[in-house]
Amino acid sequence: MATASHPGWTATNLMADSALVSLGSALFAQRPLPGALPTLRAATDPDAGPDDYFGPGSWFEMRGAPAAAQRSKTARDEAVAHRLWELSQQLTGVRYLTPEA
Repeated sequence: MATASHPGWTATNLMADSALVSLGSALFAQRPLPGALPTLRAATDPDAGPDDYFGPGSWFEMRGAPAAAQRSKTARDEAVAHRLWELSQQLTGVRYLTPEA
């Protein structure tokens, strides 16, 4: 089973290169521990199902307690997913069974 997550806007050193982003992080971002909670939920929630996606549940999915998150139109495009799957197998040299196989 595969689940996924995103941390929302989390204040980490990955976002410290720009003064404007640093200011935004200081004003709006959540701390690293709450930012990690969606990943922990995706990995450990016994009620999580295949294809579930979690992120912060408040303020445009940027902060807050973990909740079901929304995917972009591109992220829901099955043709794009198939191309990514095929390219990943090609680049890594590893083939996985797929539901179609």
